Amino acid sequence: KGNEIPGISNLTYGLGATYELTSKFIFNIDSLYYGKSYAANDFKNETSKSNSHFVTNTSLRYNFSNGISIYGGINNIFNELYCDYIMYDPSKSTTKYTAAPERTYYIGGEYKF
Repeated sequence: KGNEIPGISNLTYGLGATYELTSKFIFNIDSLYYGKSYAANDFKNETSKSNSHFVTNTSLRYNFSNGISIYGGINNIFNELYCDYIMYDPSKSTTKYTAAPERTYYIGGEYKF
């Protein structure tokens, strides 16, 4: 009672925008802010909080007239280094970190019928 939920940030914000360059060509950008949080199993809030982080993603999509779309994007375009999962071992007083993916690229396609 009175402790913060571990592994969950008290502050999470998102801001995004989509711009249709043409009726078929769409650009999207979004930024997400995650505040500090305790390790995922630190129910008593004994350790210090993890650092906050800010991640920005962008994507492009082109929709053809025949139902085919191609898209691609970059996640974490500023290559923010952070951990998305943190565990605390109270018996050894150690903290273990799982690093989040750095900048990643993707491309894909879809067909709607």
